[in-house]
Amino acid sequence: MEETPHLEDAQPEVEGGLPDVSTGSLLNTSAPIFKLPDEILLKIFMLVRDAGVDFPFEDLPIDEPPFEKFHRIAWICQHWRNVAVGAPLLWTRLYSSLHDYSLLMLGRTRSAPIDVHIPWEASDAAVSVFLEHVERIKRLKCHLTPSRLRDMEASLARFGRNAPTLEELHLNSSNSNSSYAFSSTLLAAIRPTNLLRTLKLSGIAIDWQVFPLPHLSCLSLFNVRITTAISGKEFASALQGMPRLEELSIRFDSLRLHQYPSSPHANTVHLPRLTKLVIWDHESPSLVHPHYFLTHTALPALQQLYIHVQWMPRGPDYYNPYTPILHATRIAIARGNFGTFQNLQLFWDHVLVSSSANGAYVELRYPVGVLSGKLSRSELTSIILSYFTPVDCPYLVELALMPGDLTKDELLRHFGHLPHLKNIEVCSSGLDTFLDSLQVLDDSPPETPLPFPNLECIHLFGHDFREPVGPAPESLLVDDLVRCLKERREHGAAIKKLILRGCICVKNVVERLEDIVPDVQLRP
Repeated sequence: MEETPHLEDAQPEVEGGLPDVSTGSLLNTSAPIFKLPDEILLKIFMLVRDAGVDFPFEDLPIDEPPFEKFHRIAWICQHWRNVAVGAPLLWTRLYSSLHDYSLLMLGRTRSAPIDVHIPWEASDAAVSVFLEHVERIKRLKCHLTPSRLRDMEASLARFGRNAPTLEELHLNSSNSNSSYAFSSTLLAAIRPTNLLRTLKLSGIAIDWQVFPLPHLSCLSLFNVRITTAISGKEFASALQGMPRLEELSIRFDSLRLHQYPSSPHANTVHLPRLTKLVIWDHESPSLVHPHYFLTHTALPALQQLYIHVQWMPRGPDYYNPYTPILHATRIAIARGNFGTFQNLQLFWDHVLVSSSANGAYVELRYPVGVLSGKLSRSELTSIILSYFTPVDCPYLVELALMPGDLTKDELLRHFGHLPHLKNIEVCSSGLDTFLDSLQVLDDSPPETPLPFPNLECIHLFGHDFREPVGPAPESLLVDDLVRCLKERREHGAAIKKLILRGCICVKNVVERLEDIVPDVQLRP
């Protein structure tokens, strides 16, 4: 889906095209402002609308109507109001819990296709008003209780109208124990066409017999419960019947598959167009289902992979529970279309490798709770690095990490030799270890290569740099940083930019750093 432009992003381009004049130096001698062509005004109005909350309003607070400020555009003057109210496309994104307001907005849209979001607090009358226009709904998101979802389904069946323009359907309820089940009954009530490309279900039950839907390009099954248990063979068969899928999001533990894998020699599922895959697993005693799916599904177009593991490992694999899923991730990377990774983030609860060129990424999130067990943070970091090693990412340009998890030797072994590494972000504790790995020792043999030879920018986050007055640890840290920066400059490997974000940093410290680094930036 094309990203919506924001006004802030467009402002420099707009201002760049304007002459540099002082206020009042030019007069508008051609026409008053309200004589702008209607099509130009409408384009401006559409930009204002699109700079606000976009469908499906995923992160919108319940008490914040998304278009309240936008509606004021029709209050400026009569001419603007006439242009706005007379443009059906301007009002086609409908989010309301109020009956009268819903009627007003529907009236303004006339016969144009509409996007509808029905929130928790929507009145029954408002829901009914929207459903009476189901034949015009292009995108529908319902965030309702199970009983109200059943009422909605009954109303649609009673109206007996098709949904020929429906492209996206989002159904969200309270939790996976919902008594409402998405089934062929709803599909029979609205009779969508092949235009239905996106289906997102969350917190409801589902009758697996509705699948496959061969024209789907996006399917999300998060926290859903299968009404009747299905086998791994049935699961794989349904996916194989949806070859046009481009995005798939699935939470395996809530599906509760049995006999998956169905057999040691089960056929590989082919999803030739899938570019984005999201896998969640919150409760499984092992990661056998995600592991098997990644290793026995052909995903040649895959460019974006997100895996969220949130469970406390138990049993014989407690010490090293992540090896299988990391192994499967590497296989998916090798078989996919990720290209060259240029960025690596290695933090306390996730690892992310990505590419700036094509937007490809692989992100693995794991529970913080595992650190309280036998597996230390340092050990977990070493395990992850053994699979996401820069040997596979020789063109890394940017690196963000918590060096406290690694020793000086580990930092140098993994990253110190990378020829294209230009930017490093160091978060929280462990700056002293990073500085040790960064420094150039005078007694080193002449043939010893410089560590991080092409490093240009260091981004420090959340550190405490105070004016050095005595032997306080933070004072010594400032001295170490200054000394390290000077050494690199003297050996022809000067740091060109130093970014201090969220740091405690007094004026004298900044001045000392500016004497060495040409560009020192302080950021909140």
